[in-house]
Amino acid sequence: MAYLGSERWAAFRQEIIDERGYECERCGETEPPLHLHHLTYVRMGHEAPSDVELLCPDCHDEADEEREAETGGGYDYDDDDDDDDDDDWD
Repeated sequence: MAYLGSERWAAFRQEIIDERGYECERCGETEPPLHLHHLTYVRMGHEAPSDVELLCPDCHDEADEEREAETGGGYDYDDDDDDDDDDDWD
Protein backbone atom coordinates (compact mmCIF):
# COMPACT_ATOMS: atom_id res chain seq x y z
CA MET A 1 0.00 0.00 0.00
CA ALA A 2 2.17 2.79 -1.32
CA TYR A 3 -0.23 5.50 -0.13
CA LEU A 4 0.10 4.52 3.54
CA GLY A 5 3.86 5.08 3.29
CA SER A 6 3.53 8.42 1.51
CA GLU A 7 4.35 11.90 2.75
CA ARG A 8 0.69 12.83 2.27
CA TRP A 9 -0.42 10.04 4.63
CA ALA A 10 2.26 11.04 7.18
CA ALA A 11 1.05 14.65 7.08
CA PHE A 12 -2.58 13.56 7.50
CA ARG A 13 -1.61 11.32 10.44
CA GLN A 14 0.27 14.19 12.10
CA GLU A 15 -2.70 16.49 11.57
CA ILE A 16 -4.96 14.00 13.37
CA ILE A 17 -2.48 13.66 16.25
CA ASP A 18 -2.20 17.46 16.54
CA GLU A 19 -5.99 17.82 16.60
CA ARG A 20 -6.79 14.92 18.95
CA GLY A 21 -3.66 14.63 21.05
CA TYR A 22 -1.31 11.67 21.30
CA GLU A 23 -3.72 9.29 23.01
CA CYS A 24 -5.54 6.13 21.95
CA GLU A 25 -9.17 7.02 21.41
CA ARG A 26 -10.34 3.71 22.87
CA CYS A 27 -8.20 3.05 25.94
CA GLY A 28 -6.26 6.27 26.54
CA GLU A 29 -2.79 4.73 25.98
CA THR A 30 -0.13 7.36 25.28
CA GLU A 31 2.91 5.18 24.59
CA PRO A 32 4.13 5.19 21.00
CA PRO A 33 3.41 4.18 18.40
CA LEU A 34 -0.17 5.17 17.75
CA HIS A 35 -1.83 4.10 14.50
CA LEU A 36 -4.59 5.54 12.39
CA HIS A 37 -7.32 2.97 11.90
CA HIS A 38 -9.62 3.38 8.91
CA LEU A 39 -13.26 3.29 9.91
CA THR A 40 -14.05 3.31 6.19
CA TYR A 41 -12.04 2.98 2.99
CA VAL A 42 -14.61 4.80 0.86
CA ARG A 43 -12.39 7.89 0.56
CA MET A 44 -9.03 6.08 0.61
CA GLY A 45 -6.40 8.62 -0.34
CA HIS A 46 -8.81 11.47 0.38
CA GLU A 47 -9.77 10.66 3.97
CA ALA A 48 -11.72 13.01 6.14
CA PRO A 49 -10.73 13.14 9.81
CA SER A 50 -13.99 11.34 10.61
CA ASP A 51 -12.80 8.38 8.50
CA VAL A 52 -10.06 7.40 10.96
CA GLU A 53 -9.54 6.59 14.62
CA LEU A 54 -6.26 7.11 16.52
CA LEU A 55 -5.43 3.82 18.27
CA CYS A 56 -2.67 2.03 20.16
CA PRO A 57 -1.44 -1.21 18.55
CA ASP A 58 -3.62 -3.43 20.78
CA CYS A 59 -6.80 -1.46 20.08
CA HIS A 60 -5.90 -1.28 16.39
CA ASP A 61 -5.65 -5.07 16.26
CA GLU A 62 -9.04 -5.34 17.99
CA ALA A 63 -10.58 -2.80 15.59
CA ASP A 64 -9.25 -4.75 12.59
CA GLU A 65 -10.69 -7.97 14.01
CA GLU A 66 -14.07 -6.26 14.56
CA ARG A 67 -14.10 -4.98 10.98
CA GLU A 68 -13.13 -8.40 9.62
CA ALA A 69 -15.95 -10.02 11.61
CA GLU A 70 -18.44 -7.43 10.29
CA THR A 71 -17.31 -7.47 6.66
CA GLY A 72 -15.88 -10.93 6.20
CA GLY A 73 -12.45 -9.41 5.68
CA GLY A 74 -13.35 -7.30 2.68
CA TYR A 75 -12.40 -3.68 2.23
CA ASP A 76 -14.66 -1.05 0.76
CA TYR A 77 -12.63 1.65 -0.93
CA ASP A 78 -13.06 3.83 -3.99
CA ASP A 79 -10.31 3.26 -6.54
CA ASP A 80 -12.15 4.88 -9.44
CA ASP A 81 -10.21 8.16 -9.08
CA ASP A 82 -7.13 7.31 -11.13
CA ASP A 83 -5.88 10.90 -11.51
CA ASP A 84 -3.15 10.40 -8.89
CA ASP A 85 -1.16 7.15 -8.83
CA ASP A 86 -0.25 7.72 -5.17
CA ASP A 87 -3.86 6.90 -4.24
CA ASP A 88 -3.80 3.35 -5.61
CA TRP A 89 -3.19 0.30 -3.46
CA ASP A 90 -0.31 -1.96 -4.40
